[in-house]
Amino acid sequence: MKYICLLKKFNTMNQGYPKDGGNRGRRRSRSARLRGTEKRPSGSGRRIPSAKSPTKQSVFAKKGLSRAPIGITQRNSNEPLIGLGMIHALLGICILTLLGGGGHVFAEGFALLLVGFFVLKYPPRTSLGRCFNVGAVLFLAGALMGLLPGGLGLLPEWREVGAKEHLLDLPLSSTISPIQNLEAFLLLAASLCWFYCLSQLRINFNGRKWILFWVSVFSLFVGIIAMVGLRYGWHYPGSTGAESFGFFSGPGHMGWLLLLCGVFTFGYGLESLTDRSPQFLIGLPAAALCFIALVLGKNYNALLLYFVGIGLYSGLRILGAEISLRKRLAAVTLLYVAVIVSLSVEGGLIDLCKEDRLSFKAWKMFIEMPLTGIGLGNVSTLSVFYLENWQPGISALRLPNDFMWAACTMGIVGIMGLFVMLVGVAREIEISKIFRVGSLRALTLLTCLIYLLVGFTGEGRHALTLVFLVLLLLALSYPLGDRFKGRLPSWLWRGCGSLFVIVGSVWIIASLVRVPIHSKLISEANELKYQEALAEQDVEASINSLNRLIRLEPTYWYWYHERAKLMLASREYEKAELDFDRARFLEPYLIAPPYWEGEAWFGYRGSKAEVAWREALKRAAGDSEGLFARIMKKSANNFNKRPVVLRLAREAPGYGAIYLEQADKALFLQELNHYLQEDPSLGQFNREERTRILLRWVRLGEFQEPLNYLEQYASSLNLAWYLQSYVYQNGALFEKAVGLLRAGLSAPMLPDPELDSTKVALLERELASRPRNYKVGLQLISLRLMEEAYEEGIVLTNQLLEYSDAPPEILYWQAEFYSRRGNTVESWLSLEAYAQAVLNLQRL
Repeated sequence: MKYICLLKKFNTMNQGYPKDGGNRGRRRSRSARLRGTEKRPSGSGRRIPSAKSPTKQSVFAKKGLSRAPIGITQRNSNEPLIGLGMIHALLGICILTLLGGGGHVFAEGFALLLVGFFVLKYPPRTSLGRCFNVGAVLFLAGALMGLLPGGLGLLPEWREVGAKEHLLDLPLSSTISPIQNLEAFLLLAASLCWFYCLSQLRINFNGRKWILFWVSVFSLFVGIIAMVGLRYGWHYPGSTGAESFGFFSGPGHMGWLLLLCGVFTFGYGLESLTDRSPQFLIGLPAAALCFIALVLGKNYNALLLYFVGIGLYSGLRILGAEISLRKRLAAVTLLYVAVIVSLSVEGGLIDLCKEDRLSFKAWKMFIEMPLTGIGLGNVSTLSVFYLENWQPGISALRLPNDFMWAACTMGIVGIMGLFVMLVGVAREIEISKIFRVGSLRALTLLTCLIYLLVGFTGEGRHALTLVFLVLLLLALSYPLGDRFKGRLPSWLWRGCGSLFVIVGSVWIIASLVRVPIHSKLISEANELKYQEALAEQDVEASINSLNRLIRLEPTYWYWYHERAKLMLASREYEKAELDFDRARFLEPYLIAPPYWEGEAWFGYRGSKAEVAWREALKRAAGDSEGLFARIMKKSANNFNKRPVVLRLAREAPGYGAIYLEQADKALFLQELNHYLQEDPSLGQFNREERTRILLRWVRLGEFQEPLNYLEQYASSLNLAWYLQSYVYQNGALFEKAVGLLRAGLSAPMLPDPELDSTKVALLERELASRPRNYKVGLQLISLRLMEEAYEEGIVLTNQLLEYSDAPPEILYWQAEFYSRRGNTVESWLSLEAYAQAVLNLQRL
């Protein structure tokens, strides 16, 4: 009697949580094994026949039902596969990946068409629970709130300044681009509908196993293509703008896809240790290929999370192993110590989280418009107003992570809806119990959790392929059975499906025939019209095209800059100045806007060009001298620019040194005289700048004045002996010049001369057959010096120096041969060339 009570208590504790086909340890009570039956939960007392009994279970399968009532366990591995809808979904994800992952209009249209097809063919029969439904409504409401007026009274400071001081014509809505907000809203709604459909598709235990097998096949395909593409430098047509091979235009999306596929297939492959089904073996090569592709693509952050994922899954598998508790705890402890150590080293998880400190303050973007957010589709164009700092060469258009993206774009309502949906999923999946229910469900859920972890790190990774794949795996994490009783109206699903099919078809057709319906197509069409009008020199048509582009993208500085140049051509200077000012305001960190503005003002008002270039040099910060050098180089033959460049050069000693280095002889002597009058010692320059100025002075052929300067201020220069040698050369005093160089330069080492005449003949024959054998050449040079065969030595060194890769010490010994022959001119030239090679005197 006591045994029966304990058995009932065990069955009651485990009711409602059936083991899926991924768990090989199918434990039943002893009485159920003896009778071939299993207890029905919820206290009904009715017995459900086993798979061997041709009663209600077979009737249930004959009706084509995919989900048993809650608690019914379908464990027969020979049952027919039910899950064709999931196969269709995976096929759609494959096509979406090949289309570029959703970064192009055609791919976005296909995504909507795919979701519309699923909603119409597999309409959801029930809801996903009240919590998830409420979160979905809040999430979509937050996405639409960007169309409300002006952030409901809360506007960021930059919008007010732009409207009042710079007269920017911004829309009344919270979002800067309403059409982009609507397009992004449709994609968000489609993603939610996709999950509603997938979570209720017909599927059984056997179907789940085979669907995950095909997910592994997809991962194997991705890993092979990525590895080969990275190895041979392939370029995929749908990945325009990507830094390396991948299916996506985003810089890191391919790495995160390989991460998800690698973590999933590693766990799937481990199932081969406890299951004899050969289908699980595909996971191991797929995981290895994804790992290799991550290494070749240098996706180190994704690689780090790859090890985190496989470590977590391995730990869970060890905890569930049928070994002693002490061995399990020891194995898990060792595993997690290894993971923690790997995460603590340089470049570990801490540095990965630090990377989330983006180049702009995403938190400030959120708190300035917390109610409505800034709207979908324009985060990158607004990020420049929230930059903390900026350095030349680093892109300012970085995006926040996925969660900050939701907060910034959709405000409080949207981010609350996102977290409520996550809570709803956690409640229905019952995360606390899933890991003891079935390893395949645990694997799919763990892969989704890794994606959530990715959402907290780095930049935004919400590419359509990644979202659709993760939602597919999340749907496979749900237990089998109709768990929800609520039902949404069928007309709502039919209406959503029809809308997605219509809009997706229109986008696909428009992208093929280039009809400007989508915001990207509208922008491309107007840009093409602008280029055509500009080629035809039709100023009015060009301005009209730019006006349409500005209305579509009111915060893109380049269109204002282009319109300002057209205004200059029309002699409307005030309008041009206002547009240039807008361009600088909308891009407050890049060097290009003020630099190009300065170029445009020449020929009209040089004073405006000087102000613009001064702003460009200010923005360049640490690279300002490099920018001035480029300005100086491009302005060398332009008489209109010379006065502006000269005034800028006098604003900083670094600019002045560059000016003196690049100016022609007349301008150099004129400007150097100006500085010498201010300070005869050139004290306004630092030691390196004075050395470079004096080097330019002596290389221009001057003699007496540089010599006087050296006699007084040689201690304030680098390598004064070399400069003085140059001055003596200018005065034709070559013996003094050679003496200074020989005193300042260290003589290179020579090998001992070969005295055996037979070996000497062999060396000469070897050099004749291989004239670039410099080791043999140096041995022969040593022999010629010993024999005092200077003429032969000169011929030998000239022969060796015919090749560009000749070692510089040959120049030194060539100078030595010339010096011993009494040719001091050639000796100085060779020594001076040797000095430049060994002392790197190009910049001194």
